[in-house]
Amino acid sequence: MKLVEATIVAELDGKTADIGGGIKHLTLQVAGSVPGGFPGCGCVHGEDQATGFAGCSRSRRARDLVKKGGHVRGLFWRWSGVFTHVTFLLQVYNSPDFNARGAVTVMDKLVVATSSSALFDLRESDRVYREEGVEAYAGYQIAREDEPLAPGDAFHLVQKLLAINESLNQPERVEVILLSRNTADTGLRVFNSIEHHRLPIKRAAFAGGGQPYQYMKPFGCQLFLSTHQQDVVDALNEGMAAASILAGTPSSSEGQGHTGELRFAFDGDAVLFTDQAERVYQEQGLEEFMASEKRSANTPLGGGPFKPFLAALHALQDEFDPGSCPIRTALVTARSAPAHERVIRTLRAWGIRLNESLFLGGMQKSEFLRAYQADVFFDDQAEHCRAASEVATTGHVPHGVINQP
Repeated sequence: MKLVEATIVAELDGKTADIGGGIKHLTLQVAGSVPGGFPGCGCVHGEDQATGFAGCSRSRRARDLVKKGGHVRGLFWRWSGVFTHVTFLLQVYNSPDFNARGAVTVMDKLVVATSSSALFDLRESDRVYREEGVEAYAGYQIAREDEPLAPGDAFHLVQKLLAINESLNQPERVEVILLSRNTADTGLRVFNSIEHHRLPIKRAAFAGGGQPYQYMKPFGCQLFLSTHQQDVVDALNEGMAAASILAGTPSSSEGQGHTGELRFAFDGDAVLFTDQAERVYQEQGLEEFMASEKRSANTPLGGGPFKPFLAALHALQDEFDPGSCPIRTALVTARSAPAHERVIRTLRAWGIRLNESLFLGGMQKSEFLRAYQADVFFDDQAEHCRAASEVATTGHVPHGVINQP
């Protein structure tokens, strides 16, 4: 059962004496505060609904979801907002599993947000903005709105992400959202460029100089890629995964090969994990860090800002048959034995596996990223990121003790 266009906000609770003959009563159990105005359902409407709302008794559209003797894919309800258009497409199964639980579990899709300056090369446009001001920038973009922008540092990563949908034959299992500081007027050139490059990006928020990261949660985004560091910091402070994309060489932004695969690489502390262990290292030195990690080997580390994104990637990997998954993940960390054991046990406790794990003991990461042929690498240390940007698209994660003033 897969939700292909939205995050989890509800469960359908089917209650009927004859499940095979069709659902006669459905209850919508809301998992959290739900934005108001769900006209397609006919039962949730108006102001935001608090947790615990129940409705949809004998809804015609709800009953249409289930047909006798099988399953049907049906449109249940739709929500339209200023920047968001969400369609919930459910697959309801007439199965013993459904009968026993009396509920349909809904999975969310992988949603990645990108700024326009990460997706496209806006260096000249940015120069006009900095040197000549807002009006000159607006005039510059409008006068060139039919001139396609060249790919930016995150462009090829976005291409590979969207190509996963073809592999799964699901048009929106992975979605990329545009979050931009432009206005819609000046952002028209960006959308025209998206169309020119044939990127299936449909949704966007143009914040008009405001903070675009605030639309991550409404869009259900698990990751935000931007070149605006303060937006990234603000998103991380809100508990969301975000990275500042560094300018790299043309070869690094185009990926390292394996055109049929998308290869992610992650640092550990302050990225996948909290910075609790890194704090010991910074405050008490390497010897105490190693001793502390050995003592705590059976105590899982806390989750860092990228844990939910890694979990979403892991869920996506599980949808492929063994040996056919186009996604690979790797941990590339400065840790070494005996500090490795706590990491391995933490990932095991989370129920997440990585395809590869590199414990480098302080060695330079860039050559290992080259050997791994990483498409993208996320690290909290700016020095590591600068070196890595020569070989792969790199996102600096300005989070944790290393990045505190």
